[in-house]
Amino acid sequence: MALRWMAGLCVLALVGTYGCLPAETGDQPSAELGIAARLGHERLEELRRTTTPEYREAKRQLARAERVAKRTPKKAGDEASARLDELVGAYDRMDLGSAGRWGEATKVVAENPRFGYGGLLSLALKRGAPVEVVGDLVELNGGTLPDDAITTIAFHSRNMVGWSGATELARALLQTHGLDVHYVDEDGHNALTIAAEYFYDIPSWEADRDSLELIDFLLAHSVTTKPTAGGLDALDRILLGILDAPRQKVDAGIEFLRHLIDRGAPVELSHREVAQMISVSDTDAHARLIEAVPELLQ
Repeated sequence: MALRWMAGLCVLALVGTYGCLPAETGDQPSAELGIAARLGHERLEELRRTTTPEYREAKRQLARAERVAKRTPKKAGDEASARLDELVGAYDRMDLGSAGRWGEATKVVAENPRFGYGGLLSLALKRGAPVEVVGDLVELNGGTLPDDAITTIAFHSRNMVGWSGATELARALLQTHGLDVHYVDEDGHNALTIAAEYFYDIPSWEADRDSLELIDFLLAHSVTTKPTAGGLDALDRILLGILDAPRQKVDAGIEFLRHLIDRGAPVELSHREVAQMISVSDTDAHARLIEAVPELLQ
């Protein structure tokens, strides 16, 4: 029982930077190693949204876990090693894709069909891979885009590394593969509200041109600024961003607010309430906001 209790505490360390790995003694039961590998794969999905140092640390942990698996009895070792091989293969795809070596990453999947192309396609969307690469991966994935492709593109638009911009990629996928630009996730966010949240550039604090371009593309295709009746809309997200750091973000926020309101986004009570909160936090930023967006006083 003690061993099972410890395995439960340590299992996520297979692909994380916290916790512990099982001791390299060769006596772990196959069931526990199988559970560890499964949860490790789930954790991998989370790590894809984090930083490169975490990828590397997770890969180091996986290598150590693989050594553990190989020291178990044959049946347990075979089961765990197969699962760990799959996880390491997923990291190989991420490493190659993140470096822009999409052809090599695709070859990894082609040589190991059990990996599937879905993970590599998701990575390509997040990294802004060249349009032709993304198109090829969609075809290899059975001609199917993930339902959340547009929100993935919007969320990662800042992290795209120069192969394709978010708007270029979205426009191409809409034309060639019927990208669903109106998709709303389980939290009530659509691509427009996500793009609005990233209205400022770091470290300049100026208005983010890529996000503004993506918003124009979405508005041109009638994507709503208010995807759910009771949730935060695009204007809420911008105003809350200004409230977080009024002095730094107010100018970029004003440009985005004006841009959206001038194109039909309605100003509602919730927006005026946040504007009032900004007045308490920074009177100068509030004065500039109200001068540029007087609708927030009405």
